[in-house]
Amino acid sequence: MFVWRTDVFLDQLAARRPDVAEPVAAIADAWDTDDRQAVLDELWPTVPKVAVEYAVMEPAAADGLVATVPGDFGWSDIGDFETLGELLGTDSGGARVVDLARGDTGRGTPVVTLDSKGLIVLPGTDRLIAALGVSDLIVVDTPDAVLVCRRDRAQDIKKLTELLRDGGHADRV
Repeated sequence: MFVWRTDVFLDQLAARRPDVAEPVAAIADAWDTDDRQAVLDELWPTVPKVAVEYAVMEPAAADGLVATVPGDFGWSDIGDFETLGELLGTDSGGARVVDLARGDTGRGTPVVTLDSKGLIVLPGTDRLIAALGVSDLIVVDTPDAVLVCRRDRAQDIKKLTELLRDGGHADRV
């Protein structure tokens, strides 16, 4: 877990990864303006996808700029659908349903399963999601796309998003 002062982190990001810092700063500058969406649409796809550990923390640690403090607390890295389902999903038959879009409405999206098990379902529309005789799948339903993959292939979703970007579908990733 990282804790930092924002100004120190941004200075380090600018020094170590200006290719990340510059577009992010431009997006931040436009955030509370009418140009927000246009700037976000233009610049966000150009920001290199690099983890903060590699971009800033490890090089800063090598320069003696990072301190480590032991802590006794739980931690889960919600970096994939598997963990998201475990932590935030509710049981619905043979599925763990993560209904983030409607979490506070009480309405929920209907998910119906029959003879299915080990599913993680993330509904993003009002569309009914039904599963029959399947197991160990991830189903992500959004207004413009549906993802279905085996749970053991969840780590390959990043490869799929890169393929979509390269194929001109960056707006759907």
